[in-house]
Amino acid sequence: GRDEEEKWDKNKDGIPDEGAPSWLGPVNTGWTVPITAPGNHYIDSKGKHPNYNVRFWDETWLSYIKSYITELYNKNWDGIFLDVVWNPNWLVETEVKKEIYSSEELANYTYKALQSLREYIDKNHPDFNLYINGINPQNTLTNNESILIFVDGLFLENAHYWRASM
Repeated sequence: GRDEEEKWDKNKDGIPDEGAPSWLGPVNTGWTVPITAPGNHYIDSKGKHPNYNVRFWDETWLSYIKSYITELYNKNWDGIFLDVVWNPNWLVETEVKKEIYSSEELANYTYKALQSLREYIDKNHPDFNLYINGINPQNTLTNNESILIFVDGLFLENAHYWRASM
């Protein structure tokens, strides 16, 4: 949530502060919403509403999201949507991120993470659904198409879906 992001990046430079969870990566410099967007937003030092990268393969994040799945299930939710699990921003160096992975590495991380979530869901909440945003399915699926066996649905998002002038 935005409260956590603000707490974990107090100077709003896009790089999580010491003490932030290991799974929280730096801000995705390729995705921001202008401050003219509707709603109350966390604003970074450049006047943008940032979107942070998440190391979804990190065991701490997997434990966190599994407990959240159980929480949702106990509230009678029937599924969860994970936005941009395979984030192409991890493929390039940016002004705030030096950590780079290959497409094959990300595909393998995606496979292992989704497999772990699917096994947890099937064991504990078999009627709970797992949906992911497949914003970059070509590279993910080219490198490991078998990830599809772990999800109940794949959403394909157009990266240019919103304009401030609308």
